[in-house]
Amino acid sequence: MANDRPDKRQKIETLSQYVKRILGEKQMTMKQVQERSEGGIADAYVGSIVHGVAKNPSVDKLKALAVGIGEPEDDVFKVARGLPLDYEEEASRDPWPGIILAKAIWEIVSSPELTKILKALLQMSLKELQAVLKYIEAMKKSKTRD
Repeated sequence: MANDRPDKRQKIETLSQYVKRILGEKQMTMKQVQERSEGGIADAYVGSIVHGVAKNPSVDKLKALAVGIGEPEDDVFKVARGLPLDYEEEASRDPWPGIILAKAIWEIVSSPELTKILKALLQMSLKELQAVLKYIEAMKKSKTRD
């Protein structure tokens, strides 16, 4: 359990840092991770995670990685989401925890398109926002059917 690791409390690691640390602590090779995952993740892909090249691994790859490194899936997913290992989900938690809000702001300010979209959204009425949301949801459904 994450709270059983007082030395790692509140530390936020990238997925790359986390996997490097676990491999070092367990003295494991990337090939061993591949073998333990029963082929769910290739050693080369583990290497791309370790070197920070793979920035957005799929759910299946994260699950295979967890099996391969012998760590709880929840821990791997927390790290991949940019959360500390001792982060606890709460039913009434803030929908925009600090780290998530900071990442969202960073994405907005780094993208001229997102900045323009947000500025336009902030000028819309509630009715217009609801229409935009319906449109986006329809687009997402259409995309998943393709």
